[in-house]
Amino acid sequence: MGEYVTRMVPMGTHEWSQYINIEDLERMITEGGGQTLSKAGLMITNPITFEMDEFPQWHRGNYMVIAKK
Repeated sequence: MGEYVTRMVPMGTHEWSQYINIEDLERMITEGGGQTLSKAGLMITNPITFEMDEFPQWHRGNYMVIAKK
């Protein structure tokens, strides 16, 4: 979306081969002795106002995770 539709990020910024799904990330955090504190779902940016909003339970694309060790 950011590359091809809104052109807000440079072409080639996103590479599917470098994507880490949230389950794998949480496993890596746990295996490293950490703990997931919070996670947020898909973040949508309004291309006109640049305000962001969240789809709370959608962790299949863009997501954010807060963790501590």
